[in-house]
Amino acid sequence: MVVDDAETPLQKESAEMKKEVAEEEVREEKVELDVQKKEEVQEKQDAEVKDMDALVDVAKTKTTEAKVHSKQTIVAKTRELTAPDVTAKIEKSVEEAPALILKLPPAMQEEAKQDLAKTVTTLKKAKKEEAAAAEAIHDAALQMFEVKNEAQTDSAATEIINEFGTMDALHEKLEACHACAGGAK
Repeated sequence: MVVDDAETPLQKESAEMKKEVAEEEVREEKVELDVQKKEEVQEKQDAEVKDMDALVDVAKTKTTEAKVHSKQTIVAKTRELTAPDVTAKIEKSVEEAPALILKLPPAMQEEAKQDLAKTVTTLKKAKKEEAAAAEAIHDAALQMFEVKNEAQTDSAATEIINEFGTMDALHEKLEACHACAGGAK
């Protein structure tokens, strides 16, 4: 009996199918590796985005704090220049001025009266600025308080997101915790 080394059509078909299956498995593995690499890249990008968002939040907070601080500095200088003790001295001088103007030569009295009128106008304006400065200081203090609270809230939210990934994940953990504790919410 002679053995024929030639493959039968069934053997050829079987070999081709095995080859196709092997090629398909290689393609699937390659696709899985590509997907895995893309997921890793996406995770890194997501982490970088979270970090950048946190930095942007910090920068916004610092910018707002700087603006408030600048506003407080300007208001403090305005208050210093329009303080009641400063305006009181000027008011006293304004009260004494009419009597002193009458002692001046007639040619100088008109100019002195105009200067006195300007001083009275400036004094009224200074008093208004003092009131506005006091209000601005109050507003700036409130704004700084709000900025600091917002920064703390943002920081806490960032910590939660960094720990749990999303607010939904936090809710799931809390629900699981409540379920473990006997369903008490």
